Amino acid sequence: MCEITIVTPTFNRGNLLLRLYESLTKQTTKRFMWLIIDDGSTDSTKSIVEKFVNERKINIKYYYKENGGKSRALNFAFSIITESRLAIIVDSDDYLLPEAIEIVGNYIKQYKVKDDNIGAFFFNYKTTKGQLIRPKNKFYEPILVDRYCYNKKYGKNDGCVCYFSEVFKNYKYPEHLDENYVGPTVLQMMMAEKYKILFIPEVIGIAEYQKDGLTNLNFSSFYPLRHGNVNISMYIGRLSFTYAPNLGFDLVNKVIIFDVIRLQD
Repeated sequence: MCEITIVTPTFNRGNLLLRLYESLTKQTTKRFMWLIIDDGSTDSTKSIVEKFVNERKINIKYYYKENGGKSRALNFAFSIITESRLAIIVDSDDYLLPEAIEIVGNYIKQYKVKDDNIGAFFFNYKTTKGQLIRPKNKFYEPILVDRYCYNKKYGKNDGCVCYFSEVFKNYKYPEHLDENYVGPTVLQMMMAEKYKILFIPEVIGIAEYQKDGLTNLNFSSFYPLRHGNVNISMYIGRLSFTYAPNLGFDLVNKVIIFDVIRLQD
């Protein structure tokens, strides 16, 4: 049984997978599974992964599915993880430091056994130029809060999110016919009704932003909305998304939910 599964959704990024693969083969512990969800790639992703599998250096599972976007790929991954306690989301253009899995395992032993309200870990990344990707307000010790409170006090930053099975078995990204992309924090806000996230100011990986990546999308508008008694903001872009009833929105125009942020109580 592998306590940890690394989940990598990928679409036409076969040329980038080698770097991530090599970082995983160099981990100080091999007690993990690498689950690759190929979201309808038309490049050489499949043959590249087959070479990795044949080398038998680490435990790899590969699944090909019809293209449906990252959120659907993650939902699919969550549905087929049956044994692991923790799912670490690592994009195909990111890679991990050699001690990453060992560090994560130590935090499971140190914190999860003491607090059942922890639904996820969130670790820091650096850029390929060595710059720390951090929130606008610094902190130096792990903090346990929900995503709403974190955004309000510290702002937002990219990093490595790790979901425990209690979360990925009970919460899913919204899926709708015309949806292209749902931001990662949507799931983190859905789980906030019951679980918190342990934000850990420790670097475990390197992130590289691609020119065609989601981080570089150009969004046209920013709309304040309200969900229950919470003031919310949403980016409205040009990609296709009809509505997200699970979050209480009912939008007539086709838009994209990129992120949802609590502004104040």
